[in-house]
Amino acid sequence: QEVAQAVESFAIEARRQGLPLNLQGVGQIAAALCRRKRCLRPVNLPPTSLPLEGLAGSPKLEVAFGEEPRDAVEAFAKRLRYATNGPKVVLAQADVDSLMAALCARQLCGPERGTPPGTQQELKPLEVEVDGLGIVRVAVGEEPADAARAFIDAALKAGARVDESGATALMQRLCSLKRCGKALDLGPAQLAVSDVGMIEVALGADPTQALESFLSDARGAGHVITAPMAGELMRELCLVAPCSRPLDVSPLRLNISDLGPEGSVLEVAFGEEPADATGRFLESARAQGLDVPIASAQAIMERLCSVVACHKALDLTPLELEVQGLAPLVVNFGEEPAMAVTKYLLAARSQGLVLNAQAANQLMQAVCVRRPCRVPLDVSPWSIQVSGLLPEAPPFTVDFGQEPSAALALWTDRVMATPAYANASAHGGGLTMAAAEELLERACAAVTCFVPFDARPVTLQVEELGTLSVDFGREPADAVGDFLKRAIAAGHAGIVTEDLGRRIMDAVCQAGRNRGPNPGAIAYCHRPLEMMPFELTVSGIGKLEVPFASEPAAAVLGFVEAALDAGHQVDASSVAVLMERVCADRPCAQQIDTSSTELNITEAESGNVTSSIVVAFGGEPADAVRGWISQQVYLGNSVQVTQIEAVMGNLCSRTRCRKSLNLEPVALPVDGVGEPLTYMWAEVPQQTVRNFGNKHRLSVHLMQQIMNALCGLVPCQAEKPLKEP
Repeated sequence: QEVAQAVESFAIEARRQGLPLNLQGVGQIAAALCRRKRCLRPVNLPPTSLPLEGLAGSPKLEVAFGEEPRDAVEAFAKRLRYATNGPKVVLAQADVDSLMAALCARQLCGPERGTPPGTQQELKPLEVEVDGLGIVRVAVGEEPADAARAFIDAALKAGARVDESGATALMQRLCSLKRCGKALDLGPAQLAVSDVGMIEVALGADPTQALESFLSDARGAGHVITAPMAGELMRELCLVAPCSRPLDVSPLRLNISDLGPEGSVLEVAFGEEPADATGRFLESARAQGLDVPIASAQAIMERLCSVVACHKALDLTPLELEVQGLAPLVVNFGEEPAMAVTKYLLAARSQGLVLNAQAANQLMQAVCVRRPCRVPLDVSPWSIQVSGLLPEAPPFTVDFGQEPSAALALWTDRVMATPAYANASAHGGGLTMAAAEELLERACAAVTCFVPFDARPVTLQVEELGTLSVDFGREPADAVGDFLKRAIAAGHAGIVTEDLGRRIMDAVCQAGRNRGPNPGAIAYCHRPLEMMPFELTVSGIGKLEVPFASEPAAAVLGFVEAALDAGHQVDASSVAVLMERVCADRPCAQQIDTSSTELNITEAESGNVTSSIVVAFGGEPADAVRGWISQQVYLGNSVQVTQIEAVMGNLCSRTRCRKSLNLEPVALPVDGVGEPLTYMWAEVPQQTVRNFGNKHRLSVHLMQQIMNALCGLVPCQAEKPLKEP
C-alpha cells in the first residue's frame, strides 16, 4: 500500500475519533514512514470549501485539515465583519448554524469534550451577565472589545454608572472566555468645534454636562454660540458619546418689575452674555420712552449674575469716539447712537464741515462696534420731482450731509446745461429766483439749512460800455452776447472785439463759479460766447453766414432771397432745415415766415369767390398766375388782360416777383411742316394742336408728339368733357 494513502486514511479516522491531529502532525507521521519505505507521492489532505450564498461576492469558507470547524467559522465571520477591502458583512446566527451543520455533515467535527461520540458541535454567541446592568452578548466573529463598548454605552445612556475599573473587569472576563484581538477603548470621546476648541467626554461622564461646561468657557472667551448652534453640537456629540439627557437651551427669564417698568421680564437668550441682554432690555425700554436709571441697571446685572455666569460687565459710561479733524463724538448711556451721530453731524455742518453718507456710515459703524445700535442711521437723500419749470427736468436731490443751498446750486447748474433749457431760455423761459426760493424752502422743511442760497445777479463793470448784469437762471453767454449787441447798437462796434468778449466771459464765469457754499463746484457757464460768424455750406447754392450779434432768421432769409434771385429752388422745408441747423448753434429769437401767399378771385357783381391763386414760399407769382389763366381757359371762363394785370399787381405787392408774366404767343416749329404752330395764351392747348393738325392733315401720332412738346412750354391739363346735347 502506498504510504501516502495509508497516512491519509489514518489521519481521517483519527479526526473522526476526535484526536487533535492537524496537517503538521500528518506531515511528521508521513516523514517518519517515508524514511522506512519508499514514498511515491506526497500526502494530499485538501481543505474543505463551502460557499456562502446570498452575500456580495459569494465568499467561501475554507477549513484546513485538522482545523476545528468552530475556529474556522469564527475566523471567517470576523474577516467578513471587519473587512478592509469590500463591504463589511455581519453573519447572522442562522448562517453560522448552517455552516457548522454543513461542516459536521462532512464528518469534520470531532465529539465535544465530555460528550458522547457523534454529538453535534455548536458555535453560539458568548453571553456574560453583569450584575445590575444586564447581559453582554458577543456575536460570532465580533471582537469582545466592540461588544463591551456597545454594552457600556447603552448602560450609560440608560443612566447607569460605569467607571474605568468596571469596564476593565468586564473586558478581562470576556477575554478569558473568548480570544480578544484588540483592547477596549477607554479614552474620552472628542468633538472638535471649529475656531473654538475641543469637547472631551470621559468614560462614564455626562456629555450634556461636558457640553454645558464647554459652552460656558467658550462664552467667557468671547465666542457666541446660539441655541441652534448648541443644539447641533449636542446632536454631533451624541454620535460619539452616549447621551442620557437633552441640552436645555431655553432662555433665562427674570422678573425685574421692581427695578424696571412695571411687568418687566428680562430674557437672556441661551449663550448670550447677561450684559448684552441687559443692554438690549435698556435699549428697548428707551425706545418706548422709559428711562431706566444707572443704579437700576446695575441692580439688574447683580441679580442676573447671581443665577448665571457673567463674563463681562455692563458698560454704563458715555462713549467718546475721536474723529480726526473734529471734536470727539459723545454717546451718553441710554442714548440712541443714530440720534447722537445725527446731532453730531448737524453741528459739524453748521460750522461748515461736511461729512457725506460714506463718512457718516463709517462713523456709525465705529459707534455700533462699541454700543448696540437699534435704529440705523438714515443717510438716504431727500428728493422731489420738479414739474412745470422745464420739460424733463431732473429731480432736485439733496444728498446726506449736503447743504441744501449747495445742492440747489448744483441742480440749477445741471438744468441750465441741458439743450432744453437753452431752447426755453431763448424763448423767454427758464428758472427764476422765485422758483429757486420755493425749491429751497421745500428742502429746508425736510433738511436743516445753515447757508442761504445766493441768487443775486453776477455783475461786472466794463470800461466804456457800462455794467453787465447776469440774472439768476440766465445763461452767461446769452447775457454777455446781448450786452455786446447793445454796445454795438449804441455805436461801440469798434470796441467790441473777440478778445474783449472772451475776457468778459472769463471774468463772469469765474465770479459765478465762486458763488455759493462750495466755490468751484459748479460750471456756471455752459456755452461759450459765440463772436465768430456761423457758417454753413449749402450744396449747389453757396455759403450761409450768420454774423455775431445778428438775428439768425434775418441772415437765413437774406441767404434764401439771394438764392432765389440766382434761380435756385428753395422751398419752405429747405428753410426749416436751414433754421434748425443755425438755431442748434445760435439762439434764435425769431423764425422765418414761410407761409404761402393766397389771393381769392371774386365775381365783380356778387363778390363771390370764384377761384384762388396760391403762391408757395419761394415760388414765382408769374408761374402761379400763368397756371390760374390756363385753368380758367380750360373751364371756359373769359379772362381779360386788365384783370390779369390787377392780379399780378396784387400778388407782387405781397410777395417778391422775380420775373414778369409773359403772355406773348408761343411759336413751336414742327418738322416737315412749312409753318410753326402758334399758341395764344387764351387758347386751350389741345384745341390749338387739333386745329393745326387738321389744317396740315397730320397723323394722330405726330399730333400727340406736338402736344407733348407744347405742354413742356405752357400749362396743360385734361380738357373738360363736352356736355351731351
